[in-house]
Amino acid sequence: NESGNAGWCIGNANLNMTANDPQGKPVTIRGTIGGSPFTCAQGNACSKTLPEGSGSIQFWATSASGSSSHSSASWKLDISDPLLSPSLPAVSGENGWYINAVSANLSASDSVSGIASTGVRVDGGALQSAPVNLINGVFSVVFLAENGAGLSTTTQRTVSVDTIPPTIHPSVPSVDGERGWHISDVLISLDASDTISGVDYQSI
Repeated sequence: NESGNAGWCIGNANLNMTANDPQGKPVTIRGTIGGSPFTCAQGNACSKTLPEGSGSIQFWATSASGSSSHSSASWKLDISDPLLSPSLPAVSGENGWYINAVSANLSASDSVSGIASTGVRVDGGALQSAPVNLINGVFSVVFLAENGAGLSTTTQRTVSVDTIPPTIHPSVPSVDGERGWHISDVLISLDASDTISGVDYQSI
């Protein structure tokens, strides 16, 4: 058996039972696991695979002479990772870019031991509580959920955000006439820059 958090087992587990009659009579072991009954073949030992979940175990050993004894135990078993669903808005720009700040959120569930914690890690930094606001950059976002037994699920997403319009740098020759008029051919050029997502195209 593999131990997890808070007394939970996170590996396959068996209930192993032994019983003996002082007079050497045959023994039958029976009981209930979480209310579900079981009866073992007659003998001094019995093993039952425990199901996922938690609860009480009741068992009795009855000899062929009619004498019996009772005992009880409890079990907590969770071998399933929690379910995790990242939550990101629909992409608002082109080529996979968001053009507005992004709220990175998540939902998680675990039907056995419950959810103990969730969080979001951005670019390998510290785990933060969701939601996390992302603005201007390309981010590696890891979503994490951990259940009560200590099992965890992670999912990674890349989120690209650019809320700043590109900068335009037009180039116009100096006026060579009077009153603001050009009297020769004018060649106008344009240069643009964007430090986050780069320039896709530029035109005049």
